Amino acid sequence: MGRITFRRRFTIIPGLLYLNVNRASWSITTRVGPVGHTRSSTGRRTTSVNLPGRGVGYRHTSTAAGRHRGQTDEEQETEATREELRRRIAARRANIRRMRGQ
Repeated sequence: MGRITFRRRFTIIPGLLYLNVNRASWSITTRVGPVGHTRSSTGRRTTSVNLPGRGVGYRHTSTAAGRHRGQTDEEQETEATREELRRRIAARRANIRRMRGQ
């Protein structure tokens, strides 16, 4: 069974600026001719180029920190801090083991 979705696109400036809203996030899209840039509240950035003809185009999507899609900047910093602390603790434990062995 499918999932109920919510998506809505609001035109701010026709042909140039759009606000996209869905269940989990929102984004702003700017278009100049065939080129579009989208920035999402989740950190995703998409650049697209639609060429003349059916189904011909290019799209490149990146996230704020690659695999951390959907995390805010604060959450990413917290995770990076935790990882740094884990690394330091492991190094200290290794030093203690080495000193006890001498």
